[in-house]
Amino acid sequence: VLGRVGLTLVGDEGQTFTVTEDTVIARSPIAVLELPLTGIYSPHVCLYWSATGIEVKDLNSAGGAELDGRPLGHDFTVARVGSWLRLAGTITAELRADAIVVNGTRYPAPPGNVILSRKPLTVHALGEADRSVSDPHCVILREGGQFVIRDLNSRNGVHLNDAPIGPANEVIPDGATLRLGLATSFTCSFGQDV
Repeated sequence: VLGRVGLTLVGDEGQTFTVTEDTVIARSPIAVLELPLTGIYSPHVCLYWSATGIEVKDLNSAGGAELDGRPLGHDFTVARVGSWLRLAGTITAELRADAIVVNGTRYPAPPGNVILSRKPLTVHALGEADRSVSDPHCVILREGGQFVIRDLNSRNGVHLNDAPIGPANEVIPDGATLRLGLATSFTCSFGQDV
């Protein structure tokens, strides 16, 4: 029985993985909090509860994000407990020391980073070998029978066939070379899952 077409990424160092569903690529493991609300982008923002506060950044979302009435930028911004996020102009989220409250529903804060997303996402963690890869770095999405990639405001960018990509989705052609950060490269090929 043939399954869906997958996108196989083969790295310069021999690491290989296949993407069959929407996947975030990061240096470290990241939790995903699915919020099936109109206006939430997939993925929308990343949060990190740290010793200095709650760090938050927009992930090139279409609807944007604000922290206490100010637009979020490309880098993590430290928020205080009690700060408010506004997602896509209509969804409110209060940041608490141990949770996030979205439109009145409380979700416990997981350890480490968490992505708020409209739909489920798989996370593929590459490991700590290349510190130029961000947490999170990019997302690969299935759109209309093809795979696209979008940079998630990473520090060191995403290159598709040696050309930097911007905040918009870029189609990944068969045989493409994908570079994340400064040193992590993959060759992309399409195949069937079984």
